[in-house]
Amino acid sequence: PPPPPPPPLFFSTQTPPHEISACLVGSEMCIRDSAYSEMNKGGKKIEPNELTRLVNKENAILIDLRKKEDYENGHIMTALNYPHQEFDNQMHELNKFKDRPIILVCDMGRNSANIGEKLKKAEFQETFRLNGGMMTWTQENLPVVQK
Repeated sequence: PPPPPPPPLFFSTQTPPHEISACLVGSEMCIRDSAYSEMNKGGKKIEPNELTRLVNKENAILIDLRKKEDYENGHIMTALNYPHQEFDNQMHELNKFKDRPIILVCDMGRNSANIGEKLKKAEFQETFRLNGGMMTWTQENLPVVQK
């Protein structure tokens, strides 16, 4: 006799439309599209206009994760410098901001994901990441200050 047909796929109705879950019925195997999870790892990616809105209207804290020299050569106004290489030793200083939105900025948007995950695990309420980091900010000719 021919082998039995594969079990039907089950699509969860509780999964947001932007995230797809597919599980084989009767099996413990679950296939999950991690693109959305990876994309939002460490906080939602935002564009410069949203960063400005969050800082001006929501009292967000802006954290620049670049090296001190890069920060001093030009950073977004109000940004605090917490270089990602030293972040674990300094993170406790941010505890007073747990109830405020935190926006992470790095060179190109890569280091902010890992730091954002650390903040989420430490129960910071809202974390955001500047999409493309300072590269995007400067390409759009937005203002920077030097220190």
